[in-house]
Amino acid sequence: MTTEPFDRRLSTWLERDAPGRVPDHLAEVLVATRATRQRPAWSSLERWLPVDLTLKPIPFLPGRPARLALVIALLLVAAAAFYLVAGALRPRVPAPFGPARNGLVVYESGGDVMTLDPATGRTTTIVGGIESDIAPRVSRDGTKILFVRALPGAKYQLMVAGLDGSGTRPLGGPIDRLDPADYASWSPDGTRVAVDTDMDGHVAVRIFALDGTVTAAFPHDDGSLTPAVGWVQWRPDGQGLVLQAWYPPVFGIWTVRVDGSGKRQILPGSGIDRELSSPALSPDGTTIAFAFLDDGQMRLVDSNTGADQGVTFPGGAGDDHKPAWSPDGSRLAFERAADGTAHIVVAPATGGIAVTTGPSFDPDQVPTFAFSPDGSRIIAWFPRDSSTWLLDPAGGAGQRMSFDAEQLAVWQRLAP
Repeated sequence: MTTEPFDRRLSTWLERDAPGRVPDHLAEVLVATRATRQRPAWSSLERWLPVDLTLKPIPFLPGRPARLALVIALLLVAAAAFYLVAGALRPRVPAPFGPARNGLVVYESGGDVMTLDPATGRTTTIVGGIESDIAPRVSRDGTKILFVRALPGAKYQLMVAGLDGSGTRPLGGPIDRLDPADYASWSPDGTRVAVDTDMDGHVAVRIFALDGTVTAAFPHDDGSLTPAVGWVQWRPDGQGLVLQAWYPPVFGIWTVRVDGSGKRQILPGSGIDRELSSPALSPDGTTIAFAFLDDGQMRLVDSNTGADQGVTFPGGAGDDHKPAWSPDGSRLAFERAADGTAHIVVAPATGGIAVTTGPSFDPDQVPTFAFSPDGSRIIAWFPRDSSTWLLDPAGGAGQRMSFDAEQLAVWQRLAP
């Protein structure tokens, strides 16, 4: 028995059946197609354009110079983004001179370094312990403090720390003598401190850098009987100092570069043999306010030319001494003594009516005082009872603060 292959039989059947078969729905399909318009040619442009569907698209690959330029551009964008983020995270600091926002008040109490938040009244011990720490000084950027630690044998050690007390460490070696009331001045950039010191029997203004180096900028004449160097202040450019010193044969105001070069007396030769008191450099570094002890008249001298002139402050008679500049350089606060009593007064720096502020005091018990960073207040320390006061430059009785201290408290500067 023979069997035809299945695929041959199926093929023969389809050929015989196909001519007689018409789909039942063909009529309906023809009716629908006659009623539908053909799409216009413009809607299928690809039908009229030559297209090779067998080729794969090749991505654009720039040349080597173009690739290098692209990489550099991407790196620059990434660097800019990094610095923007870093700048946003880095704390803002104030300019070293001029008005700033008021921050914490830093002071010493019982041998500890303390802070007071004037806004909340909260006090915090930032450097405590059994050591006796005194005379804190806040850096101009408001981030660090310098203070003095008493050592055995009547010696002292400079110490530096963050404003929260972190990273406390010694700065330089032991010091034989210093005046805690006026011993140090921070550089504008906060990396160095100028200190009036007596070390190993040699008196000098020394520069203590935070990296540990110490240099003598203004050595004192060892043959002098009066080791008088003081009121050290930095010029705003950070390259020079202004100070009061006995430098035979005169006792006057001097300037010197921080490396010890360029030593020059600021006042002209006439009259500088008279003793003067408490010279104060203006915030812009151009003018020094001072008074001679024997006449008690406030004077202004150009720190570059030495041109000297007296300034008149009506509003009461008396001897004027110990000036302090406002942060913007527009006003002076100073002591005015008359008839056995004295007050702190405030007046325009170039002359004008002097306004009395705060309590009276004995001329032999002169307070120390300074403007707040924003210039709205004066902070003053009275030695008669170790009290600290906030005074209004416009006048008034003032307000005693909640703490007593052994020196003038200092006010932290913050960015506006």
